[in-house]
Amino acid sequence: MPLLTPLDQKIYSMYKRIVKHFFICTLLVYISVTFSSCLSLKKLVFFQDIPDSTKLSSIKLPTFVPSVIHSGDVLSVEILTVEPAATTPINAGNSFSALSNTAGGGSAGGGGDTGYLVDKDGNIEMPELGKINVNGLTLDQAREVIRKKAEIYLKNPVVLLKSKILKITVLGEVQKPGTLTITNEKLTIMDVLGYTGDVTIYGRRDNILLMRLNDDNTYSTVRINLLNSDIIRSPYYYLKNNDVLYIAPNQGKAATSDVVLSRNISYITISLSILTTLLVLIKK
Repeated sequence: MPLLTPLDQKIYSMYKRIVKHFFICTLLVYISVTFSSCLSLKKLVFFQDIPDSTKLSSIKLPTFVPSVIHSGDVLSVEILTVEPAATTPINAGNSFSALSNTAGGGSAGGGGDTGYLVDKDGNIEMPELGKINVNGLTLDQAREVIRKKAEIYLKNPVVLLKSKILKITVLGEVQKPGTLTITNEKLTIMDVLGYTGDVTIYGRRDNILLMRLNDDNTYSTVRINLLNSDIIRSPYYYLKNNDVLYIAPNQGKAATSDVVLSRNISYITISLSILTTLLVLIKK
């Protein structure tokens, strides 16, 4: 094997340093990606402040404040008496079709049922009983108003009343974004995320925007952090009719966008080309 000249030895030493630095850089990139994966995992877990323990821990829920009835709501009203024939016309009056446009093509609790539509003046019009104003009342209050009106015509009536439409809109990074129509009045933010298939891995769980429609036709907004269990104690844990939830994308989603991905691939390709060319020249 011929001895290397001083120039060859210098070039060979330079070549080894470049290769060594290249592998060091590759190792650092690998460690960085692995570390960022761990950080990303921490951002995916709900209620991180609840300790991992076999002991049962309790969290006190906020006081539930019932929603009030507004124009455009749909109510299901059924009146029961000892004489069923007397209530047939009233119960048959649930004629308004509460059709829904829901996430995933279906309702979360029977949004396609029928009911009484609350008109622009806050009234429902029932056979035999006539117009009854329910605007601004809770379901319990409206139930009592209807019962008193029914007592004029019926003996010991029992009124079954529920709201047929609770509309919640969920946008952004969930599996099934869209508008939900739900009959359950006690609806929580966790219920809604369950209906929509949960937040995707690209959604921000620490900064969910809740928009709530006020009585004066304005919106109130608040940011919700699902990484902390404080939301369970929050008055925003229970959702209300016409609430809007927006789950913004995280940096991982931005990094996978077409523009950013194309740019990163270009940078990597150029870097590898330069490195390859440099190594070939040094070998020669």
